[in-house]
Amino acid sequence: MKMAVEPEIETQFNGLELLMAKAPFDEAKAAIEAPTPDGRKGSIATVQHVAEARISEHHDPRARNLGSAVAENLIYCPDGKIYITSKDYSPILKHASEATEAHRQGNEFYISKNELEEIVKVANEDIGKKAEERRVYILKKTDGYGIPVKDFAKDELVRFLFKDTAEKYAYFLQTESIVKKVYVSLPSPLEKPNKPFAWALWFHGLNGRSALLAGRNLNCSYGLRGVREVASKS
Repeated sequence: MKMAVEPEIETQFNGLELLMAKAPFDEAKAAIEAPTPDGRKGSIATVQHVAEARISEHHDPRARNLGSAVAENLIYCPDGKIYITSKDYSPILKHASEATEAHRQGNEFYISKNELEEIVKVANEDIGKKAEERRVYILKKTDGYGIPVKDFAKDELVRFLFKDTAEKYAYFLQTESIVKKVYVSLPSPLEKPNKPFAWALWFHGLNGRSALLAGRNLNCSYGLRGVREVASKS
């Protein structure tokens, strides 16, 4: 696959570089994961990675203010349930070319019966665990809602996505931004799905009130973030 861009290093945090690639999802992913001349490979950033980069004292204004797609996915099911997968269970990461091509053609990216069964199985196995320990999270709300910053770290979805960074990010929002409420935006599909399909998760920057959004346009060059180990000093 031809790489449309070289990923840009936005900032460094916790021994990692935060990368941004602006290209359709499949091309951006390939660019982020391509090895550097010294053999370092990137991977797609999670919500927690981006939050930690924003909190870092070395944070770059772009990392603070620009949103991007991240590793987590939303799975819309015919029964109305919505699952959010961690990075390891992301169908879009596993099938980036097929997912991006589906959106290029104006179609949903449908996932297989076997993949859905695995996602549902893992979600059900994890129901009794703390939110931050789950691998797949079942959304209790299927409509968008707002989370007051003072209650941010108490929200189960937040703890699933931000892990042990939830309280630190809540404090960051309270002290470093004018964000008072973080919105979880769950746009409804154009039609009720008759097969399960996946959307990427988009994590807005502070200019977008740090909102969490279901992302439908993998074919667009809006931005995808990655992380990579900082080069060792020679």
